[in-house]
Amino acid sequence: MNLIQSKPPKHIYDKAVEQFGVNWEDGVIFTYGDNIYTKYNLPNHLIAHESTHIKQQKSYGKDIWWDKYFIDEKFRYKQELEAYRKQYQFFKREVKDRNERNKFLVEIAKALSGYIYGNLVSYQEALKKIKQ
Repeated sequence: MNLIQSKPPKHIYDKAVEQFGVNWEDGVIFTYGDNIYTKYNLPNHLIAHESTHIKQQKSYGKDIWWDKYFIDEKFRYKQELEAYRKQYQFFKREVKDRNERNKFLVEIAKALSGYIYGNLVSYQEALKKIKQ
């Protein structure tokens, strides 16, 4: 795994901008193969999330994974749900304070249910599914 502080390959970034309206300046993160592209240093829970995408891309092939991610909403949701679950599990192991854990869960459920993934699921559904 390599953390790279620059934009991802142009064909991935441009498609994400077109489809989801993401902006590099907002701190969006991309995984492509073994590389995690990010403008900022990442906390370990985000590395756990992105490492899940690395494993997913290895099983499909990174370009096949991205092609499918862009066109298949169910696939995209399934991939992100798995990554958010791993991220939450990691966070729970590291942080014992229940209030902090709940605050974090709310934050990532909002992300999973938000515009960046195409509003694939309601906030309540995201909250419930991440905790499973």
